[in-house]
Amino acid sequence: MISKVISSLKFKFDFNFSDENVKADLKLKEALYYENRDSRKVYTIAKKGSDVEVKYKLYNKPSYLSEFFKIDATDKNYNIIIRSLENVPRIKDINATYKLLMSTLANNLSNTINKTNGNQILEHLIKNLSGIIFKDNIFIKKEDISFYWNNVGYANKSRLSLYYDVNENPTLYKISKTNMGFSRFVQKL
Repeated sequence: MISKVISSLKFKFDFNFSDENVKADLKLKEALYYENRDSRKVYTIAKKGSDVEVKYKLYNKPSYLSEFFKIDATDKNYNIIIRSLENVPRIKDINATYKLLMSTLANNLSNTINKTNGNQILEHLIKNLSGIIFKDNIFIKKEDISFYWNNVGYANKSRLSLYYDVNENPTLYKISKTNMGFSRFVQKL
C-alpha cells in the first residue's frame, strides 16, 4: 500500500538557477596546463576560474556526485519517520517498510526529474565544471565523464542523487604537489 501511495504522488522541481548554485568543491585560481614534450605545444586542460569537484576515491567506479533529496540523513528526521511508521497498525516489519518507503520515494523522484527539467538542472550544476580530481591526484576532464540522475546515494541508500561515471579509456592527468601547493602543469598518464 505504501509503495502505491508514494508512486502516485506528483512532484515539481523548483530549482534555483543562479550562478552560485553549482556543484563543485573548488574554483581554480590558475589554469591547469599540459605540455606535449614532443611537439612543445602547451594545452589548457582546465581554465582559470573553472570549477573542480574532488572525490577521494578511485575513478573507475560510478558513484554519486551529490545527493539532492535525503530526508532521512539526520537522526531527527530518521526517528520521525520510524516513529510515524510504528504508529501504523498493520506494519509488522518497520525496517522493511522504511526501506520500501525510501526506495519508492527515490524512484518516484528520479523518474519525475528525468521526465521534467532534470537535464536543465544537471547542465546548470556542471556548466562551469572543468573536471574531477580523484584519489592519487588524478584529474579527469568533464568531457570524459557522464553525468546522470540516479535513485541511489551514499552507502547505496535510496536517495535522489546526481551520479557520475568516467567514460571508457579516459585521458588521465596527474596533478603534482609542490612546496606552494600544486603545480599548474599536469602530466598525462
